[in-house]
Amino acid sequence: MIEQASIKLADKLITENIITIEDKEVYSYGFQLLLSMILKGTGLIVLGLVTGHVAETIIFVLTFGLLRIFAGGIHAHSYFKCFAVTVALVYAAVWLSNQLNSHSDTILILAIILILSNALVFLFSPIDSPNKPLSKQEKIMNRHRSIMVITIGSIMIVSSFILVPAFQYHSIIASLGFFIEALTLINVSKIKQLTRRNKNESYI
Repeated sequence: MIEQASIKLADKLITENIITIEDKEVYSYGFQLLLSMILKGTGLIVLGLVTGHVAETIIFVLTFGLLRIFAGGIHAHSYFKCFAVTVALVYAAVWLSNQLNSHSDTILILAIILILSNALVFLFSPIDSPNKPLSKQEKIMNRHRSIMVITIGSIMIVSSFILVPAFQYHSIIASLGFFIEALTLINVSKIKQLTRRNKNESYI
């Protein structure tokens, strides 16, 4: 449905002489992303209203989504699966945040989550989409932006946790948004490549 609507929108722009037929694929893909984001965002906010977790949903989606824009990650095979997985991740983060918020070592756990998130982004970002492979220049640019987002975001999360006690619960949710997105970057083939390289260096 989203794909068909995106193609129709691109065709409309061609008919109106706003874009050329050579640009159809790029604009169609862009419309797919835009429409899926609008539908997913609307659905998540409605669910947040129903369950009473609007703030948590918005915070998780902001941190998860902002990093994902530049870092990429694994994708579900359909928009429905993508939405279902996102809903599951949001409420898993809400549940886990409630557990961690009452823990005596919450600041230590928060620091570990963010350190692991930064390490994964540094090692694996960006992961491009099969539908839109990144050029070498785009990979370099997205890598720099991914590292900048996770670094600045981590500083803001830790600062708000320490300086504003009322935001501690929400800080944990924000950190989990980063962490879960960072987990989607794990590239098994790249791990094997790094392990092989380290072994070769040890023989030198």
